[in-house]
Amino acid sequence: MLINGIDKAQTIQPSVTRKAENFNKESPIIKKTEGDVFEKNTKNNILKDMNIWGFEPQKKGIISEEEILSHAKLFLSKFNNDLYGMLKPLGINTEQEIELSVQAGSGKIIVKNDHPDKEKIEKIFENHPEFGNEYRKITSMFEIYESGKEALEFQKAYEKNQEEAVARYYYLFHTNLSADITFTSEGAEVDFTRTDKKSGSYVSDYQKASYYISSK
Repeated sequence: MLINGIDKAQTIQPSVTRKAENFNKESPIIKKTEGDVFEKNTKNNILKDMNIWGFEPQKKGIISEEEILSHAKLFLSKFNNDLYGMLKPLGINTEQEIELSVQAGSGKIIVKNDHPDKEKIEKIFENHPEFGNEYRKITSMFEIYESGKEALEFQKAYEKNQEEAVARYYYLFHTNLSADITFTSEGAEVDFTRTDKKSGSYVSDYQKASYYISSK
């Protein structure tokens, strides 16, 4: 897959290659060990207190990729049921899907699509901060899982061919990953987007598989 029009490894400058070396050797979010396990990086405290996610890993100090994803799905299924349990008594339209996102900078939870009760839904999260925190926790779990996968993919590619790996995964160095979730009464779908770190604009050619979780 070609990222942002970079179609030749020769176009990558040496400084970017050095940046890739640092990414590969020093600063991955989580790294893979034997047994498909994501191990805490001592230089990154993102997994320092895994209790904030509401579950204990099977092995102390390490958390598997399967654990992150499976618990994220469980939490999302419950969240979806709780959300619609709050919407119906308030008379909010539950026939139309609801696409939620965490607003960059403010951390506010917003409705991205054109829902007739957009303001009422956003008000729920303002009035119930613990509910908003649960949504942020779930999206962060999906983002960490997906970021970890991409970091590992880059590391493997980098071991084979450094310049080609940098060309293919160039977006990792100048974009941020975000998970947006679309809710219906039947279930929820997680989609990922990347935005440029400087401009905040969406990277249109970034496509990753989405996750669907049934609420039934």
